Amino acid sequence: MRLISGRLKRKNVILTLALICVLFYTEFFIYHINTRKWVQLKCANPISCTRILLAADPQIIGKKNEVIHSITPLSIWDSDRYLRVTYQRVFSYIKPDVVIFLGDLFDEGSISTQDEFNGYVERLLDIFMVNKLPAEYIWLPGDNDIGGEGVDFVTAQKVAKFNKAFPQSDRVQTENIIFYRLNKMAHYIPEVTDNNDISNEDFIRVGLSHIPILTNYATFPEKVVKEIAPHLLFTAHEHKSKIVHCSPQNMSQREFITDPKVSKKYQYTLSSDDIYEFLIPTCSYRMGTNNIGYGYAIIEDKEVQYTVLWSPTRFPTLLIYGFILGIILPLILIAFCCKLWRIYMPLMRFCT
Repeated sequence: MRLISGRLKRKNVILTLALICVLFYTEFFIYHINTRKWVQLKCANPISCTRILLAADPQIIGKKNEVIHSITPLSIWDSDRYLRVTYQRVFSYIKPDVVIFLGDLFDEGSISTQDEFNGYVERLLDIFMVNKLPAEYIWLPGDNDIGGEGVDFVTAQKVAKFNKAFPQSDRVQTENIIFYRLNKMAHYIPEVTDNNDISNEDFIRVGLSHIPILTNYATFPEKVVKEIAPHLLFTAHEHKSKIVHCSPQNMSQREFITDPKVSKKYQYTLSSDDIYEFLIPTCSYRMGTNNIGYGYAIIEDKEVQYTVLWSPTRFPTLLIYGFILGIILPLILIAFCCKLWRIYMPLMRFCT
C-alpha cells in the first residue's frame, strides 16, 4: 500500500512539474524567444532620429458581440493580457519617441453607450500603460470606433465621443516631422493653413489613416497628395503587412510589396518623387490571423527604415490549454479515483 502511495506521489510531482514547465514556456519564455527574431533598426545620429511604434487594430473585446458569453470574462482577460505583454516587449525594444495607434481601438466603440465607451477607454489606457510609458501618443479612430463600414455610419456624435476621450490636433509636429490625422471614412483631410508645411524641404510629411489610402486609386488619394503632399503614409484596417509605392505624378501605377511574417528591414530615401504607404498588421490575435505584430519605423534626415516586430501566435497555446483541460486533467482525475478505490476498498471491507 505504501509502495502504491509512493508511486502516486511521484507521478503527481512529475505531472505538476510538467504543467509548470508548459505554463512557463507558453506564458513567459515564448515571448523572450520571439524577440530574438526581430530586426534592429539603428540611428546614425540619436539627436536627429525619431523612433516610431505603430499599433493597429487592437480591437479590445466588448461585452455585446462576444459569441461564447459564458467564457467572455476569461476571453477578455486573455486577450487584454496578450496585448499588454506583447506591447510591453515591443516598447522596451524600440524605446519610441512617438507611438501611433491607427484606429479600431475597440471592437464595439461605435455601438457603445457613453459609459461603456468610457470603460473601454480606461481598459485601453491600462493595457498599453499609457500613463506609465513616456512617449508622444497619436490616436486615430477606426470604423469600429466611430462607424464607417456597412450600415454602421459615421455620425457627428460618434466622432465627438472619440475626440472627447482622445483630444488632439489633426496636425502633430515632432522635430522636423509633421503628422496629419486623415479620416478616409469621413473623407476628411486636415486643412494646411501654413504653406511652410509644404514648401519647407526640411519637413517630412506623414499621413496617418485607419483606412489604406493608396491601395485603391480614387479621388480621395488624389486630394491627400494634392493638399498635404505626404512622403509617407501609415495605415491599417486590412490586418496585413504591406508596402505600397507610387509616384505622385502617376498614382495609378502602384508597386505592392508583401512579405507576410518575414523579419526584414526596408529602407527608402524620401523625396517629392515617391510616396510610400506602410500597412500595419493587427496586434490582436482575435482578428483571425497568425500574422500579428507592431510596426517599427525610424525617420532620420531624408531616410526611413521600417520593419514589423512580429508577435508569437496565441491560438496554438490556447489549443494546448484546451487539450489539457478537456482531456489530460479528466484522465488524471479518473486514474487518481481508480487508485484510491483500489487502495481503500479492501480496508472498508475489512472494517465492516
